[in-house]
Amino acid sequence: LSENVFTEESGRELYSKQCRQAAADAFTRIVSWGDFHHQVDNPLSALRDQISARLACTLKGVKPPKTSPLSTSHELALKSIASTDLLETQTKNSLTKLLDEYPLVAACLALEYAKPFSTALSSNEGPSLSLMKQVLIETYLQQTSESYIGMSDKSNNILFACISYICKVANEKPTDLEQKKIASIVHKTMPLIMSGIPVVSKCTLQLLSSLCDVDAIHKALADISKKSSSTIAASAAAHAATRAAEARAEMTLLALKDMAFDRTKTSTRQAAIDCAVALATGHFPSPVSVQNKAQKLVINILFLRSPTHADMVITAATCELNRATELVVASNAKVEAANKSFLDLQRNEDEFIENPLQPFSAEEKEVMDRIQPTTELFMAICVRRPDAIRVLMDCSCRENAELLLKTVKSGISKLVKASSLAYGSANIALKVADMAKKDNEQFLIAFINHLAPSSIAEIPSQPLVDACFKIQEDKAGQDGSKNPSYIIPVVSALKRSKLVELLPNFVRAESQVYRRALLRMSEKLGRENTIFRDEHQESESSTFLGMTRCEQLVFLHKLDFRALGLPQKTYLDGIRQILDMENIFTDKILHGALDHMSRLFLLGESLPLAYMRTIIQVCQRRETLHNWICSDLLPRLLEGKIFNDRRQWEGWMRAVRILEKNVGVNSLFAISKLPEAQLQMYRSKYPA
Repeated sequence: LSENVFTEESGRELYSKQCRQAAADAFTRIVSWGDFHHQVDNPLSALRDQISARLACTLKGVKPPKTSPLSTSHELALKSIASTDLLETQTKNSLTKLLDEYPLVAACLALEYAKPFSTALSSNEGPSLSLMKQVLIETYLQQTSESYIGMSDKSNNILFACISYICKVANEKPTDLEQKKIASIVHKTMPLIMSGIPVVSKCTLQLLSSLCDVDAIHKALADISKKSSSTIAASAAAHAATRAAEARAEMTLLALKDMAFDRTKTSTRQAAIDCAVALATGHFPSPVSVQNKAQKLVINILFLRSPTHADMVITAATCELNRATELVVASNAKVEAANKSFLDLQRNEDEFIENPLQPFSAEEKEVMDRIQPTTELFMAICVRRPDAIRVLMDCSCRENAELLLKTVKSGISKLVKASSLAYGSANIALKVADMAKKDNEQFLIAFINHLAPSSIAEIPSQPLVDACFKIQEDKAGQDGSKNPSYIIPVVSALKRSKLVELLPNFVRAESQVYRRALLRMSEKLGRENTIFRDEHQESESSTFLGMTRCEQLVFLHKLDFRALGLPQKTYLDGIRQILDMENIFTDKILHGALDHMSRLFLLGESLPLAYMRTIIQVCQRRETLHNWICSDLLPRLLEGKIFNDRRQWEGWMRAVRILEKNVGVNSLFAISKLPEAQLQMYRSKYPA
C-alpha cells in the first residue's frame, strides 16, 4: 500500500473495511448457494437459512456487495421506507437507522422481490422466502438482548413497507410486465409470510392495509381506455392488472380476518380489527367496492365471532366515529360559508327546503361523502347492539356537528327499519328515548319519525302510538309544554276527533313541524283527500282515522283561536301555509273544502272568520277556480244572505271586485244576483 493511503485512513480502519467486504462476499455466497445447486428442500438449505439469518443479525454495518441481488433488495428497502406516507417521521427514522446498522437484515427480507424471475418463480416457497421467515424468527428471538429491543417490529415494518411499495408501483404502471410479476410474487407469498411472523404490530397491519388502495390502477385503466392509441393487448393487460390488484385487496381482508381470529394476543386482534374498520369507513384509502367488502367482513364475520370480538369492533368503530365528528367540527365554518354563498346564488330555494337532507355546496357534499361510510357502519352495529345508539346520538348532537347529524338522518331509515323488526317499534322507541338527553332531541325525533310504516295500507300499531305519547309526556318541558314532533309519526292512526283537538298544537309549532303534521295526517287516505267525510254524529266509536287534506282546511278555518289562546296572526298564517303548498293542497282539495263550508252556511251555520279572506287569496292565486267561484260560490253565499254579516260582506265585495275586471270568466253574474240595496252599496264602494 502507498503512503497516501495510510495518510487518509489508518491501518485498523482499512483492515475493518476489508473484513466487512470479505464478510459481505462470504454472506452472499452462503445465501446464493441454493440457487446455484437447485437444492430447495435439502436439509442443508434449512441450515443455510439459519446461518444466514444469524449472520444477518450479527454482522453490524456490513453492506451487501453492489453487484449482488442483496444490494438490489437493500436499495428496494431504502426506497420503500422513503416513499411511504403511512409511517410517522419518528418510525421512518428508526427503520432507516436499522437499515444502516444491519443492512443484511433488510436485504434478506426483500430478496424475494429483487431476484431474477426465473429463480423467484421456480417454486411456491423458494430459498429466499424461507430465509425471510427465518430472519423474522431470528429478530424475534434476538429481542431478549438489550441491544436488539424492537428489532422484530422494525423488521416486520421494513418487509411490509417493501410489499406496500411494490404493489403501489404495480398499480401505477398496470402495463409494466416486470412490476406485474413482482406484485404476483407478493400475492403468492403473502399467506406464508403472515403465518411466519411471530408477533404483528399495529404499524405492520397498517402497512398491510395499504394493499387495498387500488384507486391508482383504476385511474390508470381509465386513462388507457381514453387513449385512442392504446392497443387491445395493452387494455387486456391493464384489466388483468386491475383484477390482480383487487385480488390482493381481498387477500388483505382475509389476512386481517386471520389475524383477528388466530392470534392470541389481544393487542394484535384489536389492531387487526382496527384496520378492518378503518378500511370499511374509508379512513384508510380504498375504493367503494373494497369498503363494502370490509363492511361485510366487520359486521357479518368479525362482530359475530364472539362477544369479545364484538366489543373490539365497537371500540374501533367508536374511534372512527369520533374521528369523523372531529372532521365535521373542524370543517363546520368552511361548509357554512360555502353553503351561504351557494344559497345566495340560488333563485329558487324551495327545492332545498323540501329536501333539507341533500348537500348544498360542493364542500358540504365532500365532507358528507367522507363521513357517510363511518355512519353507515356504526348504524349497522347499532342494529346488533342498540346501546351503541347512545354514542351515535352524542356525536351527532355535538356543537358544530350539524353536518354529521344531517348525514345520519339521510341513512337512519335503514337503522330504524332493522331495529324495529328485531326488537319491535314500540320497544326500540322507548329504549332510544330513555337513552336520549335533552340535547339529543333532534336525533330522537328523526329516529321516531321513521318508525311508522311507510306502506299506505298499513297504519301505525297501537303500542307505537302509546309509546309516542308516552315519550312526548316524558320529554315535556319544565313549563309543561309538549313537543308535537314526537307524535307526528302516528297521527295517521288517530281518530279524526282526536286530531281536531291536537290541531292547535301543530299550528303553534314551527313551520316545518306544522307542514309535516299535515302530510302525516293524510298520508294513508289516498283519493279521499279531496273530500270531507261526513258523519252525522262522530263519537268515540268513530272509524274515521287520520284527517283528509280537505278536512284539514275545514277544521283549521273552524278553530276558535281566541278560546284556544292562539294568536290571530298564527291562525291566519296556518291557513296561508296551506295555500302556499300548491302541489299538495291542489285546486280540487280547495274546491272541496270551500264548497263544504259554503253548503253548511246555507244550512244555517255561520261562516268561519277567515273564510272570505281565503276566498280572496284563492281569487288571486288559483285561476282555475275562478269559473266555479263566479258561477256557483258567490251566488250561493248571496243565497245564504252573507250581507247580514258585515265582515263577511266586506270580503265578498272585495272578492267580486277582484274578478269583475277579468276578461272571460268574471263576477258579473254574481253581481247581477245582488238585491237592489246591496247592489247600490257595492257600486257606491266599487263604481263600475
